[in-house]
Amino acid sequence: MVVYHLLVLLLSVMPIENRSFVNGLKHDGLSPIISLEEPVLLTSPTDRKNKASVRANKIEISILKRQIQEQQNFIRNLQEKSEAGLGKMNLRLVNGNSSREGRVEVYKDGVWGTVCDNGWDFNDAKVVCKQLFGLDGIPYSHAYFGQGTGLVLMDDVRCNGTESSLLQCDHIDNLHHSCDHSKDAGVICMKAPLIRLSKQKEFQGRVEVYMNNTWGTICDNGWSNIDASVVCRTLGYSEQGLAVPRTVFGNGSGPIHLDNVQCIGRETGLDDCPYSETHSCNHSEDAGVLCILPSQKPRLVNGSTPDEGLVEVFVNDRWLRVCNNWWDRVDSNVTCRSLGYSGGFQISLPMVGERGNDVWFLDKMDCNGDEDSLLKCARSVSTGCSYEAGVICYQTLNGQVRIGNGSSSDDGLVEVMVNDRWRRVCGGIRWGSPEANVTCRRLGFPGGIPVPIPNQRHGMKDIWHLPNIECRGDEATLLDCEASGSGSCSEEGEAGVICYPSSKSAIRLVVGSSPHEGLVEVFMNHQWRRVCDTWWGTDEANVTCKSLNYSGGIPVSVPTQTKGGNNLWKLTHTRCEGNENSLLECEARGTRRCRRDEDAGVICYPSKKGEVRLVNGDSPDEGLVQILVNGHWRGVCAHVWDKNDADVACRSIGFIGGLPISFPGTSRNSREHIWFFNRMDCDGNENSLLECAGWGSPSCRNSAGVICYKSSTATVRLVDGSLPHEGFVEVLVNGRWRSVCDFLWDKSEAKVTCGLLGYSGGIPVTFPTQRNPNEGIWRLPRMECRGNEDSLLKCPANADFPCNKYGEAGVICYHTSNGTVRLVNGSLPHEGVVEILVNGRWRTICDLGWDKNSADITCRRLNYSGGIPLKFPSPRNRREEIWGLQYLRCNGNEDSLLKCNLRGIDGCRHHDDAGVSCYKSLNATVRLVNGSSPHEGVVEVFAHDQWRGICNSYWDKSDAHVTCRSLGYSGGIPVSVPTSYERKEEMWFFSKMDCKGNEESLSECSSEASKTCNTGKRAGALCYDTFNGTVRLADGISPNEGKVEVLVNNQWRRICEGGSEEKNAIVACRSLGYSGGVPVSLSSSNDRKNLLWLLPPMDCFSRYESSLLNCGVSRFDRCSSGQEAGVHCYHKINEMIRLVNGTSSNEGRVEVFIYGTWGTVCDYGWDDNEALVLCRSLGYSGDYTAQKSAYFGQGSGTAWIRRIRCRGRESSIFDCSYPGIRKTNCRRYRDAGVRCK
Repeated sequence: MVVYHLLVLLLSVMPIENRSFVNGLKHDGLSPIISLEEPVLLTSPTDRKNKASVRANKIEISILKRQIQEQQNFIRNLQEKSEAGLGKMNLRLVNGNSSREGRVEVYKDGVWGTVCDNGWDFNDAKVVCKQLFGLDGIPYSHAYFGQGTGLVLMDDVRCNGTESSLLQCDHIDNLHHSCDHSKDAGVICMKAPLIRLSKQKEFQGRVEVYMNNTWGTICDNGWSNIDASVVCRTLGYSEQGLAVPRTVFGNGSGPIHLDNVQCIGRETGLDDCPYSETHSCNHSEDAGVLCILPSQKPRLVNGSTPDEGLVEVFVNDRWLRVCNNWWDRVDSNVTCRSLGYSGGFQISLPMVGERGNDVWFLDKMDCNGDEDSLLKCARSVSTGCSYEAGVICYQTLNGQVRIGNGSSSDDGLVEVMVNDRWRRVCGGIRWGSPEANVTCRRLGFPGGIPVPIPNQRHGMKDIWHLPNIECRGDEATLLDCEASGSGSCSEEGEAGVICYPSSKSAIRLVVGSSPHEGLVEVFMNHQWRRVCDTWWGTDEANVTCKSLNYSGGIPVSVPTQTKGGNNLWKLTHTRCEGNENSLLECEARGTRRCRRDEDAGVICYPSKKGEVRLVNGDSPDEGLVQILVNGHWRGVCAHVWDKNDADVACRSIGFIGGLPISFPGTSRNSREHIWFFNRMDCDGNENSLLECAGWGSPSCRNSAGVICYKSSTATVRLVDGSLPHEGFVEVLVNGRWRSVCDFLWDKSEAKVTCGLLGYSGGIPVTFPTQRNPNEGIWRLPRMECRGNEDSLLKCPANADFPCNKYGEAGVICYHTSNGTVRLVNGSLPHEGVVEILVNGRWRTICDLGWDKNSADITCRRLNYSGGIPLKFPSPRNRREEIWGLQYLRCNGNEDSLLKCNLRGIDGCRHHDDAGVSCYKSLNATVRLVNGSSPHEGVVEVFAHDQWRGICNSYWDKSDAHVTCRSLGYSGGIPVSVPTSYERKEEMWFFSKMDCKGNEESLSECSSEASKTCNTGKRAGALCYDTFNGTVRLADGISPNEGKVEVLVNNQWRRICEGGSEEKNAIVACRSLGYSGGVPVSLSSSNDRKNLLWLLPPMDCFSRYESSLLNCGVSRFDRCSSGQEAGVHCYHKINEMIRLVNGTSSNEGRVEVFIYGTWGTVCDYGWDDNEALVLCRSLGYSGDYTAQKSAYFGQGSGTAWIRRIRCRGRESSIFDCSYPGIRKTNCRRYRDAGVRCK
């Protein structure tokens, strides 16, 4: 029409007489065409005569033709420019989440209409987005953005991508199509690379990228909120996005295009961010996002008052709760201010209700304090929380406090006024002296002692407590302190205090044998209160005794006496620095009962000059130690009694040193009730044992003694050996030959002993005492030589335990440590029993400690490159006249076995002799035999010209991986197979294979060999090229239950029952899109011969593994139990549990829905913890009561669960410990029930 109006304007300026020469004019408004033929003269007869006039008309018409031609060209150009310039006016996007997405609508023939999606592709979307925004686009079909109305104006659009307007593309108009609005086309416009979300309409989903003409995913390595925000901004949804944990949106498909995306936040698209196109990810690691839209205020739920509750935030189309991770006072202040309060306390409560991929939480809140919305603080999204975040909001705080429910006006529970309500305070481990001091000073006392009190289930039960308070000690009120923790105090208990009027309270000692010793009592608030021994030590004893005018004291721990004020609160967890004037100046707490039922006492002394004497010895230089303190001789307990203590004791009575001795029982004092000294801790330089005394004790298990000496030079001899250079060790001390205790006798002590006899080295020998040549002479204690001492008397020694429990120490001394070896009794020259030449005698070695390192050292001495350890049965009738060797410990670098850590022994005694099979090279060629397919079977290794099997001991996933990778597979699963074929008598097995998993061949793994497999089973492997953890359920009554099958090498294989069954079930069901699952025990198929090998039991440790592929593998024996792993999967835990036969919906017999039927729970182990977990999983947060013995009547059907054990923190009873879900023989009168509130 624009062109038509231009032509009208042109004609209006022409002379009237010239307009009549126009013969035709078409003006449809779109393609103006003007046609002028030779003019028909319409003039009158008079005019015909005027030739000059005719000639003039012809000239004018010729000029007019040329002008009209120019106008046609101008109008054509004008039309093209107008279509390009007005393109946005005839195209729009409708019903999208942002202005850059929606249903495509065009303006044509004066109306708006839609576009049919026949042939709708990326080129068409590109033209639309380029025309509107200058961007690229993603095509959507089937009315993705909803169905339009009116006409379908275009169909079968065929753009090549270069057009400037959608109307320029080839298409069918509205008169020639058969579409309806269910096929309306849409687009999402964005900067390349193109991005979409798996749940686009919900502003969330797995992120997918269009690259190389293919949609693919992004690996979540390094995936952060910054990257998620760039995605949301690219999509035009919001400026804020949250990175969603892997597997929440399920596994994607196709290629993984990007990995390690590292945006900084200012980018307009992912192509502006650094990223890697190479990766080692699988689709269980696909990245997801949640785009955060402008939201309404948060709300508080499940609180007892409007100003408290669990925090819920409205995100897009749902209310999300908040995990308590990082939840603190700053976050609670932001929450409460957004609700119109001035501030708030943070609270954490155990999660109640469902978990799973469909139940989301905001997690890791990290507010600065100036945010106007919690959404600006969120750092991640979680699908499960152990504890949820809540708040107690307040308008004004004046810090008013009172003490209630106490036994006096100055002690009791602490209550604080918040919003005109008295609230108690949680009394966890953070409730200490600073908090008690702040409380009591607010009440006018100079200070106080904290008292944690078990939670009172009455009174203020429905009002949330203030959480754990943390004060510095100088705050004016408790509300000025930091706070964290729970609002229920169910575990921590409640906070109480004992306020005192003065820190200089009186102290006395009671129940002691003398005035200077006894139990400690402190006079507080008109009451004498005892002190628990928790944290009671030397500093506390010194403060106590100094306040009683002694110079110091020794702490004593005494079992609680029934006599004397046990009904009063006591002091506990007393901790002094040592310079205080009173115990009340020390940090302490209050309690009704001592945790270990032991009270604190002291032995006070006027000075540290304690006289020492020795009693009950056979000579003046030995005996049990006693110390004179305050006129009483007191014995010493042997606990941690060592040479430093003995040296101090002996020097104090005129000797140069001493050796510690320990004897059973206590030394006999004239008065049995006199307390002992315990836990001496001397460094050896003290002048008196009182300077070392750590504790006192009313009794001793073992008494401390000494053997004192005046010279540290000690003569040594060997006795009762078969050769001069071996035998039991005896040391001459004070004219007496004394044997040595063999406890922890090792190579260092043997080296010192043999060095004193002129040998170059020695091998320690330990043996139970069978002789008693020096009866009545005390034996030397346990020696702890470093190896460089010139006398055994200079070695550290310890007498924790009496030596009469142990044998005597011996040695095998030698002049040289070259360690010549030979092999005997072998069927081949390179294998046999190992013998070592020591001082001209060949000695065997017991197999205890014999390993690959020992075998390698032996074989290298024989000029082989290495060896495999073997075990040979010791002859039962062999009588060893020469001591053998055992407990060999080599690191593999020694050039002789004598340089290893080893011991001597008189015969191997029920053990085997050590042997080796030496080799020049071991390439460990591997094969699989007796399997049901080429990639599975029993593992055999070609070594020493024979195929040799491997015993299943220690056989695990790492060994199977190395085996299968050496055969060209990508990995393997270990299996165990019973030995079922004949072998040659001389053939041996690999009895142990211990790979780390990164070896290229089994020859690089640590190994041992044996003539037999003690387990009767051999190692096998199931090798695979692909194992992505795909799972399905088979033979179930419904789609959500059945036997678990895993796709391995494109074959479905079942799994043996066992391993971490409860966690395995959860992982399997989550990989199928359920929120959880429970294990079900199912019988194996009747005919196992024609089926593929089963997979071994899985060991999922955290239950949050993304697939069974990420779980460990248990050892198994091809399902000898006859059971295959099965599961029952669920979306919501409420679907699996119900309460039956109660008088209301919150009580009844507990029934669970397993394998299509409702069954009961047996009451074996059914208690409060189980009731708590079950009630919480059903949404109840109040009190609970466990009912047993079919309290709500006997049920019917199967009793599915028996012997359940919950800790109280689980989210459902299926997370508790129980021996699998199976039909039990539980009697009906044992059905469990519960009453929830």
